[in-house]
Amino acid sequence: MKRMALPRLREAAVTPLLLPLIELGPMQCRYPYDSKGGTLFCGLTKYSSRSYCPDHDALCYRQEDKGQTRRFYKDFAKASGLALSSSMAA
Repeated sequence: MKRMALPRLREAAVTPLLLPLIELGPMQCRYPYDSKGGTLFCGLTKYSSRSYCPDHDALCYRQEDKGQTRRFYKDFAKASGLALSSSMAA
């Protein structure tokens, strides 16, 4: 039986750490990346109440009020000492 190719996952404009699941800490993004050696994960700092970093969260979830969402991301980045990608900083 021939295996079907999995669809490519969308990618955000970030540079992921590409860590295996076992190496992820509790505050690291779990957005998956396909790799020849298996699935790796983003690993950037995530929201405490979500599974993803701000860029992957925005990629995965529909945001009703983009202005309010951007302000939230900027506040999160400032509080965490992180830099936002150009798509989120605008």
